[in-house]
Amino acid sequence: MTAALPWLTDLNKGLHGYVEQSFTAAFEFSHEIREAKDAQDFLRIYTEYTQRCFKSFTRQMSDFAEIYAKIASGAIKAPSIRL
Repeated sequence: MTAALPWLTDLNKGLHGYVEQSFTAAFEFSHEIREAKDAQDFLRIYTEYTQRCFKSFTRQMSDFAEIYAKIASGAIKAPSIRL
């Protein structure tokens, strides 16, 4: 199927990268949060983590929007659905 849809291979690689980034960020967060000395330190670490996640999510959605725009403009041929 991916031979007929070469852009799908790139999309799958991108999705795999997003999953790896998310797991790495969560793993790092779990290590950082264990080092929190008090509630203020905990909130700082948590706030930094959520900000990183939001930035990552924004980049990912931008990538998806670009892919869908290419499909919609015809730059990438979307598969035809046969019923």
